[in-house]
Amino acid sequence: MDCGPQSACATLENHALSCAGPARALRTGQFHAEEIAAVTGPDLHAYPDLAELLSLQIAATPRHQDALNKRLATADAPHLAVANDMARWITILAGERLDQCLLDYDWICNLVLKEELNFRRTGSYRLKTFAEAVAEVYSNDALMGHYMNGLMMTQVWWSNHTEASRFYINAFLKRFDKPFRHLEIGPGHGLLLYLAGAEPLCQTLEAWDVSSESIVQTRSAMKKLGGRDSVKLAVQDIFLDPPKNAVYDSIVLAEVLEHLEHPRQALTQIRAILAPQGRLFINMPINSPAPDHLFLLESPEAVVAFVESCGFRIEQTLFAPQTNMTLEKARRTQSTITTVIIATPA
Repeated sequence: MDCGPQSACATLENHALSCAGPARALRTGQFHAEEIAAVTGPDLHAYPDLAELLSLQIAATPRHQDALNKRLATADAPHLAVANDMARWITILAGERLDQCLLDYDWICNLVLKEELNFRRTGSYRLKTFAEAVAEVYSNDALMGHYMNGLMMTQVWWSNHTEASRFYINAFLKRFDKPFRHLEIGPGHGLLLYLAGAEPLCQTLEAWDVSSESIVQTRSAMKKLGGRDSVKLAVQDIFLDPPKNAVYDSIVLAEVLEHLEHPRQALTQIRAILAPQGRLFINMPINSPAPDHLFLLESPEAVVAFVESCGFRIEQTLFAPQTNMTLEKARRTQSTITTVIIATPA
C-alpha cells in the first residue's frame, strides 16, 4: 500500500467528507456533558479550553485517546496552564477549519511515522537539499495545508512543543527588563510572535519569511488573535543582506535550523544583527524526522556546541523529550528531543 504524502492526502480528504464533524457537534450542543467527560480522561476542570479541545480531538481521532490522556495526566499544573492557553489560541486560529485541523493532527502523525521508519533504517533524514524540500513539500499546496494545520495542533498535543512554549514565555520573554526590539525568523502559525507582541516592553515587533504566502498567513493569524497592528512583516531571506541598520535585542529562530542546508551561515547572519546585549531564542529538535527536515544533530549537547561555535554564549537550555517519554529513554533510543537554547553574543 502506498503511504506517501499524495496517498495520505487523498485518504484524509475522503475521511473528512464522511466525518460527523465533532467540533461542529460540540458547538451546536449535540454532545452531552457525560459524553464529553467520558472522552476527556484526566481531570481538566481547571483548564476548560484544553478540556474542550481534547474532547473534540478524541471524538475526531479516537485512536489517539490513550496517548493524549497519558500525556496530560502526567503534566504538572504550570504546563497544563500553558497548554490551556495554547488550546484557546489554536481554536481561535483554526476557526471554521477546526474540524479539518483535528483530522490533520492524525494526518501529520501518520506522515511523521513514515519518516521515522526511514530514519530508523538509515540513521539519517530522507531529504538532503532545500531544493528537494521545495519540490516535494513546499510546492505541494494540498500537502502544505494539511502539514501546517497538523503542526499547529502539535503545539498542544506534543508535550515537548508545549514545554518549549512555556520556556519561551517564562525564561525568554519575561526576562527582558527594558524595552526591546524583537524579530522572529519564520513565524509560521504566529503564536510566538503574538506572545512577544503582548509583552509591554516589546518596543518594535517584526518577522521575516522567505514566503509571501506565509507572511499573509502570519498577518491573518495576528489579526485573529488580536495582536498589535504595528507588527512589521517582511519577505526577507536570512541568507541575503539584511535591511539597512537592522539591529534587534531579541531574535527568535524556532524550528527553523533543521530545515536549512546551511545553518551555520544562518547563525552567522543572525549574529551580525543581534545587539551586543541581545538575546537569541533557538528551538531545534534532534532525531526528529519530518518530510522537510535536512539538518540533523544527534544530541542536545551537539546543538549547544554548534551554537557556541557560531559565536554565541549559552545563557540557558531546555531539553524536552518527545511525548510520553523520559529524557533518559529518549537519549537511549535516539528519539526526538526538543533542544531549546537562549544565547547571547560571545
